Amino acid sequence: SLGAVPELTTMSYLGIDHEEFEKDIKNSLKVDLKQYFGDQLNRNDFIVTLPGRITQNKGILEAIEALSIINKTRSVKLLLTNIVSPFNPEFGKLIMSKATELCIADKMIIPKKIIPRNHMAAIYGRSNIVITPSYYEGLGLTAIEALKVGRPLIATKVSGLDEIIVNERNCLAIPPRDSKSLSNAIIRLFDNINLAKRISKNGPESVKKFDIKLHVDALEKIYREELWKH
Repeated sequence: SLGAVPELTTMSYLGIDHEEFEKDIKNSLKVDLKQYFGDQLNRNDFIVTLPGRITQNKGILEAIEALSIINKTRSVKLLLTNIVSPFNPEFGKLIMSKATELCIADKMIIPKKIIPRNHMAAIYGRSNIVITPSYYEGLGLTAIEALKVGRPLIATKVSGLDEIIVNERNCLAIPPRDSKSLSNAIIRLFDNINLAKRISKNGPESVKKFDIKLHVDALEKIYREELWKH
């Protein structure tokens, strides 16, 4: 659709370093999350995590609005992994202002310090649901990580993420910029543990091809083939 010539085009997916991330998953139970959250994480809390940069295109305002809708009938908390060091500080302030305006600031979980990448597996593991309500993505590495850990995922049907997600199989897919659809999807997983388990189970297998090492090997193969032609 963008005008690329199919005969001259080869697809090679980006991805995560599965080998390294598997080590992070194995070590995740050793990570003390209190160093990041203090007493904010209670054992019985239902946690929805939105990982990634704090920018508007990540759908964070829609997530705040969805949280407001959900908490009228259920008790859910929203964890923003990077709000402690927002990509856009002014937008970070807007998020907290919005949460206060909607009377759900007490439902926000804010890290006390930056979470290193090798501890993200522990964050995913503690999450009941991971959401990526982005307006667009280059690919969606946090979605791949969440699926690799085997967490229930809700993601928007947008460019990038649509390479990863299969609705009702490894995620619940929703339209972008739609807080009502996001709240409905979260409630659906909140209420239906069997559905949550089913899409979680399909997650790890569905992202095997998104491996940075496979990508590097594929690029090397293409370069070698082109060099031999000349």
